[in-house]
Amino acid sequence: MIRDRLNKINFSARVIKWQQDNTSPTYFESCRAENKFVIDAMTKVGMTALQFLYPMIVHNGLVILDDYPYWAGCTRVVHKYLSDISSESRVHEVNNVTHTLRWDKTIVSGHV
Repeated sequence: MIRDRLNKINFSARVIKWQQDNTSPTYFESCRAENKFVIDAMTKVGMTALQFLYPMIVHNGLVILDDYPYWAGCTRVVHKYLSDISSESRVHEVNNVTHTLRWDKTIVSGHV
């Protein structure tokens, strides 16, 4: 639904045009980064977030994975993390919302 709205207003093309306009008063040169740096940083952030937050999720708790279907790095991080902790949880998509439910009941850091 949101993706359809963004497509209707040609959002992606407008964002790219805005990013390339270095004469705009909103242009900020330090926003640029090499693609490899961005991928590495986002991968580390995703893994760190899962390592810190997932153990706090209650059994059958819901974790929204907003970038999962759109960025392969997110997909890899989620699968690696769930594999690393030998989780029984699986990724699902319902009404265009990608999520996982915490099925495993392992106690991590005092949380169930």
